[in-house]
Amino acid sequence: MNTTSTVKPWEPQQRLGSLKTWLDKHQELMKQSADHQKNIRVVFIGGSLTKYFLYAGQHIWDKYYEPEGAYNYGICGDNTSNILWRIQNHELAGLQPKLIVFQCGYNNIFADKSNTVAEDTAKGIETILQELRARCPDSKIIHMGVMIPIRDPGLDHQCLQLDEMTEKFDNQNNIYFLKTRAHYLDSNGMVEASLRTSDGVHLTRAGYQPWEAEAGNWWPNWMQIHNQLTANSRDQADHIKALFLGVSLTNFWGGDGRQLWDSYYAPKGSANYGIPGDSTSNVLWRIQNKEMDGLRPKVIVFSCGAGYNSLHNPDPKVDPRTQPSGPEVLRGLKEIITELKAKFTDTGIIVIGHTPYHNDDRRPDVSEVSKEINRELKKFADEKTVYFLDLTPSLVDSSGQQLPGLFKDGLHFTLDGYRVWHRVMGPLFERLML
Repeated sequence: MNTTSTVKPWEPQQRLGSLKTWLDKHQELMKQSADHQKNIRVVFIGGSLTKYFLYAGQHIWDKYYEPEGAYNYGICGDNTSNILWRIQNHELAGLQPKLIVFQCGYNNIFADKSNTVAEDTAKGIETILQELRARCPDSKIIHMGVMIPIRDPGLDHQCLQLDEMTEKFDNQNNIYFLKTRAHYLDSNGMVEASLRTSDGVHLTRAGYQPWEAEAGNWWPNWMQIHNQLTANSRDQADHIKALFLGVSLTNFWGGDGRQLWDSYYAPKGSANYGIPGDSTSNVLWRIQNKEMDGLRPKVIVFSCGAGYNSLHNPDPKVDPRTQPSGPEVLRGLKEIITELKAKFTDTGIIVIGHTPYHNDDRRPDVSEVSKEINRELKKFADEKTVYFLDLTPSLVDSSGQQLPGLFKDGLHFTLDGYRVWHRVMGPLFERLML
């Protein structure tokens, strides 16, 4: 905890108490920024809950965040004033990360027993967000709400008030507020004991698991989309007869393919669960974290675009050599299909293979790798519960080039492209819907 101070939460202040140790940590983080400036794509900044990602949450950090260029700027015990001072004193100098994940507030509430602590802390958080926007104008910011309820009812009430106040800073443009509290509660509204340590505040290894939801996908409102789809499953379970699961190619049935979707698939009870940008890890997490619970569709149409997103990161700052290999992506796709088979035992699963892509200089092998993945997925389909469809022969000419008019950007379909998908898949879809 931080030593009590008369400085307001929106005013910068060095850490009281063990100042030298704290300044040493600040200097180390400044050096981290200087040494790794070109590699830092994601900044996690906050107090102990952020710092402990490198301890209790290391399994999530190492697997998902570190490969995305994430660097940790958490210092245990910091309050809003301390974090503000660090930002204003060159800790993030020279950085322009794609994303900043910011979490703070507990230490203010623990140290200040006044009736205005939530309001004052909210003003401190607002000041930090303004400072981050000024210094990193091109960065998206995810502000994490108070994650886990505090055992003291009075303090927990202040935390709830803080969340209500700071949620208003979400502008759905460059600042996003992310509610996480619900992930730590059971059906009775009580905290799952296995998720927090004996002090009632910090997270155990299992407690960091919900953070995996953001792994590998920096679409800032991704969790909100997941929550909306989860609610849709709960509310529309009796009406959903066909589930389309995937990424942008699936999602864009509601865009470029909408004419066909509205006239054919929607009347048959089809639901679109495509989230652009998802990797195989994202899709697998969604399945395992209740997004489709309660559904009993006759058909699931799973598009392997998640495999493409895992193979190909368009960000020029990411070394293509660090991207997953074909066998690794294939394993991820197979795990998704296996998970779907286990969860939906009476459902026919149509797997749409990788479609033909225009290569680029950064990953020239992506089309050849995709072809090999398709060959292996076809072997994996048993043609009893899992059916594999390769759209490629209907999308390319005799030389293997994309047919004109079917792709709008070398990757995504036009309406005519979706008509090809429908024509190839239609007979099987109709049979499984009986």
